[in-house]
Amino acid sequence: MPDQILDELIEEPYALTQKDARSLMSLDDGERVDYYRDIVDKFDKSPCSSNTNSKHTGRLVGNWYAPSVASPPISNCHLFLLFFSLFSKKRFKGGAC
Repeated sequence: MPDQILDELIEEPYALTQKDARSLMSLDDGERVDYYRDIVDKFDKSPCSSNTNSKHTGRLVGNWYAPSVASPPISNCHLFLLFFSLFSKKRFKGGAC
């Protein structure tokens, strides 16, 4: 199972480096992988996902998030809203977190 998760994380839509994928998998017994996937998946389903591709989104989230060893600082929903605002340069008009 860990090899399957690693393979998934280094391919699109996540496109992490092997080092970042392994770091992510080692945190909180793998729970961080779900947190990371939620953020990327929310972004890919958002209205601004057409402005970028999945690989770019996965790497961006991974570069910010994977090196972090502290507890997730904010909810995955709030982090998604932050990324949405940065990419689209406008506020998300969907539902609140």
